Amino acid sequence: MRVIAAAETDAGICKPVNQDGHCIKIAQTPAGQIALAVVCDGMGGLEKGELASATVVRAFSAWFDQTLPELLPELDWMRISEMWRDMIRAADEQLHAYGAAHGLELGTTVTAMLVYGGKYLIAHVGDTRVYEVSGVLRQLTEDHTVVAREVQAGLLTPEAAELDPRRNVLLQCVGASEQMQPDIFGGDLDAGACYLLCSDGLRHVVQPQELREYTRPDRMQSEQTIRTSLRYLIDLAKYRAEQDNITALLLRVQEQDA
Repeated sequence: MRVIAAAETDAGICKPVNQDGHCIKIAQTPAGQIALAVVCDGMGGLEKGELASATVVRAFSAWFDQTLPELLPELDWMRISEMWRDMIRAADEQLHAYGAAHGLELGTTVTAMLVYGGKYLIAHVGDTRVYEVSGVLRQLTEDHTVVAREVQAGLLTPEAAELDPRRNVLLQCVGASEQMQPDIFGGDLDAGACYLLCSDGLRHVVQPQELREYTRPDRMQSEQTIRTSLRYLIDLAKYRAEQDNITALLLRVQEQDA
C-alpha cells in the first residue's frame, strides 16, 4: 500500500488562536507504507484549548515513533486498540489534573486513523469526523453531540441538526467530561479511496457534495493537489462566514504498484 497525504489548517475569520491540532506520520515497512493521521479540535469555549489538542496530538505522534516499530511487521490490531484506549484515557486524566491544578477547564476532541496492509483503525471522541471518499461520501465516525443523539432518536433530521443552535454541544471530549468512552473500531480500506479527517469548522457551511467533489480520488494525485483542494474548501468555508477554526487532512491510499 502507498499513501499520499497532506493537511491544511486555518484559525478562521474570528478567533485569534487556532486551537485545532493535527499530525501526519508515514513510514516505510517491508509490507508497504503505514500511516497515522490525527485531528484534534481544542474546545473553543474553554481555556487552553490549543494546549489540550496539542497534548493529544503529541501522544499519538510519540506512540507512532517510539512504540509502533516494536509492533511491526505483523500488527495485533486488538492490542493497538487497547493501547490507544489507554493513551486517550491517560491524556484525559492529564488534562483533568492540569485543569484542577490551574483552576481552569480545557478539553479537545480527537479523531485518529491508522492505515496499514489494507486495513484501518479509528479512535474517536467528539465531533471531528472521518469520511471515506470514493463514488460517494461516507461518514465513518459518529458525532458525540446532543444533536447527533437526537437525530439517532428520530427527533431531528440531519438537515435540521446542522442549523440547530446546539450543534456544537458535545456529549464527551478528552479532558472536560465526567465520563469519556472513546469509539475505537476498524475496517477494510477501499483501495483507491481517499479518507478525509476534519474538524467541525469545515463541514458546517460546506455541503457534503462539495466535500466529495473536491476530494475525489481521481483528483488527488499528489501532495500538492491535495493541499490545493483542502485549501479551496477551507477558503470556501471562510467565505461563507464560518466562525470556527478549520482543519482538513486527507489520505489517498493506493495499491503498491498503482
